[in-house]
Amino acid sequence: MQKLPIGTRLALGFGLLLLLTLINTGLGNWQLQTATESTQAIIDQPLAKERLISDWYRLIHSAVRRTTAIAKSTDPSLATFFADEQKRSAADTTTIQKQVEGLMVSAEEKHSFTEISELRKAYVAARDDVIRLKRDGQGAEADKLLESAFLPNANRYVERVKTLLEMQRKALDQAATPIREANDRARHLMWLLGSLCLGVGVACSVLITRSITQ
Repeated sequence: MQKLPIGTRLALGFGLLLLLTLINTGLGNWQLQTATESTQAIIDQPLAKERLISDWYRLIHSAVRRTTAIAKSTDPSLATFFADEQKRSAADTTTIQKQVEGLMVSAEEKHSFTEISELRKAYVAARDDVIRLKRDGQGAEADKLLESAFLPNANRYVERVKTLLEMQRKALDQAATPIREANDRARHLMWLLGSLCLGVGVACSVLITRSITQ
């Protein structure tokens, strides 16, 4: 190295440091892009499904409480009072159900969705009968049908949707694990390259300074 001009020595030392810094920066950008793509994949599928099914689950709970309140109330006009709200809730549920159906991928998801669709048909039929009886002033018959048909069907319906929701949350956890592991590996590698840059910088400064002073 002593045979090289001072400027060449300095250029080589700084060039090596810049190269290592560039590699470290490139690795960071590559890992950021990978994490972004993986996160977007989660948003497009598992997270979208989890949010839709969570809204579905919430709508069912509200609908069950509303129908139960109508059947148990002594006021026969309650069925008419909640009629518009019931229609909106049913329409929202149908829309969500169609969206969820398009996102079902695995055989387990499709099988669970098919079961839920059948349970919903029985649930809707029982609900409409209960409300019709209550609206017609047949309170005793509405209450009887509520206990014998509506609530059992509603409970099965709710439980199956809850199972599908838990399935999506488990998938979210599984999808997030590789991202965390990849980020940990990249962080360790960047720390390693950073330490290497520091070590090379110190070594170059010592060697270049020694060669110049000699």
